Amino acid sequence: MKTIKILYYYSSAQIDTGSPRAMLRMIDSLDRKWFQPAFFASGNGSLIEELRSRNVEIIRGDVASVSWSRPLRFYSRVRDKYLILKEFCIDLIHMNEPGWNSDIVLAAGFARIPVALHLHNPTTISK
Repeated sequence: MKTIKILYYYSSAQIDTGSPRAMLRMIDSLDRKWFQPAFFASGNGSLIEELRSRNVEIIRGDVASVSWSRPLRFYSRVRDKYLILKEFCIDLIHMNEPGWNSDIVLAAGFARIPVALHLHNPTTISK
């Protein structure tokens, strides 16, 4: 039976906030018989080392903010992400911090790959 390959996408390679810690807990809870985690990274850091220690595949590429104000560069980034998604046979994208990374969202749409948005922001609850 084919495992589902999940690409985790986050802007930082460091474990310095709650978002990467929550992502690590989620990866730890995966049944590796059914799910194969991968992480998209452009650098090195404590998060990458933690992921490697958990046998998470690291896929190298450009993780940076993109802007519609530079359409040719934006198109190039979408095309590059699309090719990576196809090359690594990604089935699902788990994305932290939506908004800065619309290139991978559009690439996933073109590749017909679902995207799960993980919102992990502090909030104040009033009584």
